[in-house]
Amino acid sequence: LARTDALTGALNSRAFYEVAANRLERCQRKGRPFTLAYMDLDNFKFINDRLGHLKGDEVLRAVAETMQKTLRSTDIIARLGGDEFVILLPNAYPEAAQHAIERARLALGQRMPQEHWPVTFSIGLVTCDCSKGETDLEALIRAADDAMYVAKRKGKNTIDQNLLS
Repeated sequence: LARTDALTGALNSRAFYEVAANRLERCQRKGRPFTLAYMDLDNFKFINDRLGHLKGDEVLRAVAETMQKTLRSTDIIARLGGDEFVILLPNAYPEAAQHAIERARLALGQRMPQEHWPVTFSIGLVTCDCSKGETDLEALIRAADDAMYVAKRKGKNTIDQNLLS
C-alpha cells in the first residue's frame, strides 16, 4: 500500500522513483533505450469545478485503468499527484515508444467521450540512448515535463517527443 496510489492503483511517486532508478541503471548497463512519458489531463479542472471531486476521482481511475489495459505489462504507470501521470517504457526505442503512447492517448480519447468527460491528454515523451553513458533520472523527468508543456502550447491533446543522447 505504501507504494501504490490509493485512488488509481498506479504506483505512487515514491515507488516510481525507486523503480525508475533501478530500470535506468539496468538500461545503462545494457546500453538500451530508456523512455519516459509525462502526461497531464487537459481540462481536468473543469471536471472538479463543475462535476465535483468524486467525478474527478472517477476520471483519474479510468485513466489509470485504460493505460494499464493499453500499454505493455513491462511499462510502469505512476500518478505523481493531481492529474499528472508518468509512464516508463523500458527498452522502447523512439518509434515504438511514440506508437505505444499514441495508442494509449487514442484509447483514452475514446473512453472520455463515452463518459461525457471533456478531458484530453497532453504528453511529453523523452527517449534517452543509454549506450552513451550516465543519465540523470531527474533530468529525464524534467525533459519529459518540458515536452508536455510544449504539447500544451501546441494546442493540447498531442504528444511532443524529444530524443536525448
